[in-house]
Amino acid sequence: MSTQSLGGILIGLDKKELVEILSQQAEKDAELKAMLLSQYGTNVDPETKDAYKILIQQMLHSGEDRHGFIDYRSTRRVMRGVYDLLSRAESLEEKYEINRAIPIAQAAIEILVPTLQQADDSDGQIGGGISRA
Repeated sequence: MSTQSLGGILIGLDKKELVEILSQQAEKDAELKAMLLSQYGTNVDPETKDAYKILIQQMLHSGEDRHGFIDYRSTRRVMRGVYDLLSRAESLEEKYEINRAIPIAQAAIEILVPTLQQADDSDGQIGGGISRA
């Protein structure tokens, strides 16, 4: 068996292979999927409220258990991405680009309010997101 490092193996793969491997693993591992969505899902710039709603739903869905409930630890994890989006909205507002900031805030409110019914928000992550939006 080779002692080649994981980094060395990954460098040898092409981009298509890496994307396929990572996508497959993310579908099997909800924590990995939530981390990828929260850290990199906000790098896209959808511009429409509906697109932001889909992005936020994906982030939240990645933390749901098989019954659709988001537990305490998962709530914290998935809300990181939502807070990143809300930071982007605040940044846009500071630049007087309010027409680009409003869809983010609206999408967050429209998705987060009903989410309170299916999540453990004992530390106020979701409620804080609603207030921030």
